Amino acid sequence: MKKIIMFNRLRSVIFTVIGNLLVLHIAVSAEYVYSSGYSSPSFDSSSYGAPGVPSPPQSVGYKGLEWEKIAYNNSRTWEKAIIYCRKLKLGGHDDWRLPTKDELKSLVKCSNGKTTPLADWEGDLRGEEAQNTKVATCCIDYPLCNDFDRPTIIDLLSCAPTAYWSSTIDEHGRIWGVNFFDGRAVQGYYPAIPNQIRCVRSTSRE
Repeated sequence: MKKIIMFNRLRSVIFTVIGNLLVLHIAVSAEYVYSSGYSSPSFDSSSYGAPGVPSPPQSVGYKGLEWEKIAYNNSRTWEKAIIYCRKLKLGGHDDWRLPTKDELKSLVKCSNGKTTPLADWEGDLRGEEAQNTKVATCCIDYPLCNDFDRPTIIDLLSCAPTAYWSSTIDEHGRIWGVNFFDGRAVQGYYPAIPNQIRCVRSTSRE
């Protein structure tokens, strides 16, 4: 009986110690969040970093267009991508849109010095692989294609090395996109399969 009582007391002490440590951990974490002034950025927020510290730019100007700077982890179907850009409020502007194929292609940069803009990929995603890779991607040393940095985008911006939607549709109703894994602009992306988004707006009115 004494052994059972001693065991129960010991277990109670252990649980109390663990509980106190957990409370202390939570309190310290909460104090850090409060004292650091951190707040999670919202859809249209400039509340990055500590109070009084200027927010990083939310957009970047390039060749007469203003581009959304942050373009990660925003994968949507084509129709939802169009709606997202139309509803976007960023940097005090609400006239954002999904870029055209050629506008998106203007962001491609080949670190190996290959001239851009690249040729369009001939045919859809199932087109002639070898010839298209040589002329429509950053690849020079085909078939290795390890002679350039990924993602294939200008230094002003960054992105995921994957496909991004454009608003351009060809005469057969196929949707164009640009893949920043190797710089290729391809038609034939399926609208129901999500791709990444980078919105744009014109900085001058015609």
